[in-house]
Amino acid sequence: MTEHTIQLNISAKSLASKDTFGKSDPYLKVIVNDECVNKTEKVANNLNPVWKPFELNVEDLGSKHQWHRELVLKCYDHDSVGEHELIGECAVLIKTLLECSWKSLELELELYNNKNKQLAGKAQGSLIINVSTTIKKPQPPRPTIKHENQNSKVVTSTPTFTPKNEGCNKLYIFAAAVGALAIGAMLYKKFSSE
Repeated sequence: MTEHTIQLNISAKSLASKDTFGKSDPYLKVIVNDECVNKTEKVANNLNPVWKPFELNVEDLGSKHQWHRELVLKCYDHDSVGEHELIGECAVLIKTLLECSWKSLELELELYNNKNKQLAGKAQGSLIINVSTTIKKPQPPRPTIKHENQNSKVVTSTPTFTPKNEGCNKLYIFAAAVGALAIGAMLYKKFSSE
């Protein structure tokens, strides 16, 4: 099965400050299907944090329809005492992230009223997501050969391919180049004499 891995480099800008004294200490929770699949480190006293990049394997995120699932990013202010306070959240489809490979997305962080999911105010800053993806196709299993060694024990080995006549390949390429030059010279003589 082919594996799709998304690497996310996320930063934020102009986050709302939730602390009375100083700035927020933001961190992110990455949620798919109401399950936290990743949590970043907190960045102390910073309204424009840059978090360490992390990877998500798309196939690990759920069923065969995982590409149409939402990736919810919740930004919190870390508090040493009491509960961490939600700064804001945003959502993006996994499919959108895959389509934006090697590009940047900017998403506004919104703060919602918990009861009816209505906006509770203006944007609380934004997240900048730099996306890169890799696709890994599984390698077919290599054949194994069973044979007996000198002590009559059955040994399993995996053959490896190494070209025996690497010099011959270079010779064939050289011969083809010389032939092409000879044909080019004949055509030049024919058309230049006319």
